[in-house]
Formats: sequence, structure tokens, C-alpha cells
Amino acid sequence: MFDAYDIDVYLKALLHDAQAQMWDAQTRLYAINRAYDQVCNRVMQSHENYFYDEATLTAGTSVWERTEFAFPTMPTLQKILLLTDADGRRIDPIPVQKRDMSAIMVQASGSRGEGYWLGHNSIFVNANNYTGNLRLIYIRRPPLLYTGTLSAGAATTATFPTSPVPEIRDDYYNEVYLRAKSGTAAPDRAQITDYAGLTRVATVDFAVTPDNTTVVATESELPEGHNEIVAVGAAIRCLQFDVAQESKMQHLLVWYKKLEFDLIDFLEVRQEQAARSVFMRNDD
Repeated sequence: MFDAYDIDVYLKALLHDAQAQMWDAQTRLYAINRAYDQVCNRVMQSHENYFYDEATLTAGTSVWERTEFAFPTMPTLQKILLLTDADGRRIDPIPVQKRDMSAIMVQASGSRGEGYWLGHNSIFVNANNYTGNLRLIYIRRPPLLYTGTLSAGAATTATFPTSPVPEIRDDYYNEVYLRAKSGTAAPDRAQITDYAGLTRVATVDFAVTPDNTTVVATESELPEGHNEIVAVGAAIRCLQFDVAQESKMQHLLVWYKKLEFDLIDFLEVRQEQAARSVFMRNDD
């Protein structure tokens, strides 16, 4: 079980509602993503580098006080670990003071200093007229999961439906792997290279052209074999306002805590093993 469709199937089994008569697709997807986001937070707490990534940022608009570096995957940015210029020189964050609806960089002394700050979809670097590429090392937050039947398909694109509602931010699903679970193109798997939020069109090159019968799902980025916890967490969220389901919800809570313990234990052991020194023995 490693994509949104499989998690949804398991969730419906936990709810004893295989036809989803009580919980519609949008409600189930919302519950799945709240659980997924919570589990990803726990992963980052116990093994921050699990979602480690790097990016090369290219200079965009420059004005006298700053240079803009667009960051396409900004919606998934969790924490910046290091930002350097092309020569490897570190660029540190500095505070931002808003003045006359513009962002002015200041230090404690009141003078503009060298450094960076984050905008909505960009990193802004102040001073020294940066024009070359920057190197960013960061921890990213995995995009939320999605599953649904495509509205349309073409040779290299897939149009997500209007219901359940996908994310509408441009580039949000970039680099995410998409699986065709049923219908035309199943069981293909391909990576999304671009996503237009307003039109819900993902650029993805399946071996067979998908169409409006194709059910797709994005892949979970949790460790293999640990996605069951997301389905259990989602089931708890679906049941929490139903008094008649109180006993079942309590049973699922016990199960959830056990699965969470197993996941965190797995990650901590993995992190400890990754940190060990490697010794080589010369038998000659």
C-alpha cells in the first residue's frame, strides 16, 4: 500500500463502507491528508533528514535592494538548512521590516545587510547584486495525496477532476509520481514534471494515453510498509463525530498508537545506522 488510492481502499474497509455511502470522496481525501500530514510531521521530528533535498535556484527579477530567486517547489518547503552562492559562500537569513508596502532588509543597527528572506513563491537575496545560481539544501514537506478519475487525458497530460478538489497551486505536484490504478493507461506509473493549478493539468508521460476513465493516485512518500497508519488515522477522523462509533474509534486509537510507535522506532533505528562510522578491514 503506497499510494492514495490504496490508502482510500483500506480506509473504506476500516469504515465498513466499501461503497462510501456515508463518507464521500472529498471527505475521505480530507481525512487521509490530515492524517498523512500529521504522520509526516512525526517523521520529520524523529528523522528530519528523511525529506532532505537540494535545488539550484536561478536569479530572476533584480531591483536595487534585492534579487529574486524563484523556487518552484516552495509549497513543500519545510526548513532551509543551507543557502550558498555559486562559490559555496554561505548566505544567512536576515529579518524583514515592512515599510510602505515593500519589504526592506534591515539588521539590528538599522542598515541594510546581506542575506535572504522568504517570499510567497521565492527567496529574495539582499545586497551584492547576486546574479548567479544559488544552491539550496532544505527539508521539504511532502505534497498532500490525491486520487480521483481524470476529467481528460492526452499524450503527455492528465487533467485532474474538479471533485475531489486537487491542490490549485502551480507546481504543487511537480516531481510527484502518479499511478494509473484502473481504466485506460493502468497500471502505468510516471513522474509529474509540471502542474498548472488553475486548469488542474499535470504534465506526465504515461506509456499509454490516459482518458476520462483513468483513475489516478499520487504516491505516498512515507517509508515502504508504513502507510497503513495513514488509513487508520483517517478512519479515526471520519468516526470522531459519530457517537455510535465511539467504541470502534477507541479501538482504532490503540491501533494507531501501535503503528506510530513502529514507524518512529523504524526511523530512529535507520537514522542511528546511517550515522555510524564505516570500518573497512584489510585481509591481505
